[in-house]
Amino acid sequence: MQEAAFNRALELLTAGSLGKGPDADIASAAPVRTAVRSKTSGKGASAVLPNTDAVGTLLRGINSTQHPGVASAATGLDRALMILKIALDEHNIDGLAPSDIAKVLRDKFRVSAPDSAIRMALTRAAKLVDRVPNGSGFLYRIMAPGEGHLASLTNSNPTRDALGAVSPLRKKARRVGKIGASSPVPERDKVSPAGKKAGRPAAAAKRTSGQLGPKAAVLGLIADKFFDAPKTGQAVQAHLKTRRGFTIGADQLRLALLRLVREQALDREENADGDYEYKRR
Repeated sequence: MQEAAFNRALELLTAGSLGKGPDADIASAAPVRTAVRSKTSGKGASAVLPNTDAVGTLLRGINSTQHPGVASAATGLDRALMILKIALDEHNIDGLAPSDIAKVLRDKFRVSAPDSAIRMALTRAAKLVDRVPNGSGFLYRIMAPGEGHLASLTNSNPTRDALGAVSPLRKKARRVGKIGASSPVPERDKVSPAGKKAGRPAAAAKRTSGQLGPKAAVLGLIADKFFDAPKTGQAVQAHLKTRRGFTIGADQLRLALLRLVREQALDREENADGDYEYKRR
């Protein structure tokens, strides 16, 4: 009995000297859990970073043949702005990280684009994009000046839009242009010696070029104090159609209102029905 008690005491002393106890094996086997967190507003507040699939959505949804201008753009900044605009206009994704843009360019358009080069180009273009914190990095969102920059690229190549796609009207003009010289020219398309088309009054051409875009139409309503009281997007659309004669699609109008909110020309709040109401600042 004494020998058994001695051996038991010796085992306990030996386990203590090695830093092990009765629950040592259980404690050592327990996994250590960590969480990646990002800083948020508030005192000591933090939140787990969201896991979005924006890049996967773009890789699945973008048709690169519809945007040849991305691969042929002269600068990396132009390519990055084009990807941001495609993401916003066609897939309702408002903001991408430089690494996201680089992956889309490489995997979808086969364009070599280092993350660091895209990050540097967007950082220098602070007037064209909006930069918002996202974890340890930033998301970049295209602003109205950025879209204006892309529009200026269109002016140098009027047969294509800002993203390089050939417009349907220009495609039709190309098909007409392929007709042989012996084909008869319609009377309305004949050109007079003065260089003007017959049968097309100058006033009609002026009216066509003078049509307002969605943003300009909303700015006119702001100037007329239409937004002194809160208005929903549906109310804005109906007013433009019935009182101003402008038929603007819901998606186009929503983007115009969103950009004016970012530019601090309008404020918006969600009402009880879950719709945004817009009001002049």
